Amino acid sequence: MKVYAHLLTVMVGVTAGQSLTWLFSPKNKDSARHNTRDLISASPDALPYDPYKDLRLCTNERVCGRREFCDVHYGVCRQRLAVGQACRRDDMCQRGLDCMFGECAERVERGKEGSRCRKDRECDLGMCCARRKGQQVCQRLQPQGHKCFVPEGGPDYAINERCPCESGLICKYTSPDPPPSDPSVMFWAAYENMLCVPPSHTPRRL
Repeated sequence: MKVYAHLLTVMVGVTAGQSLTWLFSPKNKDSARHNTRDLISASPDALPYDPYKDLRLCTNERVCGRREFCDVHYGVCRQRLAVGQACRRDDMCQRGLDCMFGECAERVERGKEGSRCRKDRECDLGMCCARRKGQQVCQRLQPQGHKCFVPEGGPDYAINERCPCESGLICKYTSPDPPPSDPSVMFWAAYENMLCVPPSHTPRRL
C-alpha cells in the first residue's frame, strides 16, 4: 500500500510538473515580453529567482497578444494551446478548438455525437444529452443487446451518465439465474446481465 501511495505521489508530481513547463521552461527568457516594472537596471546575479520576470502579467485578456490568453489563476499571458494540450476553459485553446474533458480538441458540430448540449432536444435523432467525464455531450441511445446498467446515483453516475435504450426497448435483467445475494457480486451480475431488450424478452438457458 505504501509503494502504491508513493507511485501515485510521483505520478501526480510528474503531471503537475509537466503542466507548468510554460512557467519554468528556459525558453521564456528569450522570447517573451516584459512589463515596465520588470525592466530594472540591475545585475541578474543580484536579483532573486523570478520565473515571472519574462512573462507579461495580466488580470484580463486586453493586455495579452492575439495568440495569447490571460491565465487569470496565475496572472500571466500565455500562448494559446494546441490539440491535446491540457486546458481549463475554451479561451485557453487555439481558434476552432474547444476545451473538452480537460484537453483542447477539434470543435464538434452542434447536435452531433460528442458535441456539447444542455437538453436532449439539442442533439440529433437517436441521441440524448448525458454527462461524459463530467461534461454534458450528445451521446447515442443504447441499441438492442447493449449493456445498460446504471447505478442509483452517486459521484460516479454524476460524472459518467448513460443514455437510455432506443425507442421500444427497456433495460432488463436477462440472466435466467437470479443475481447473487452478496451486494458486491450482485453489482457485477447486474452490470453484465442488464441489457437493452424488448419488454417481452424472456430469459432462456443456453
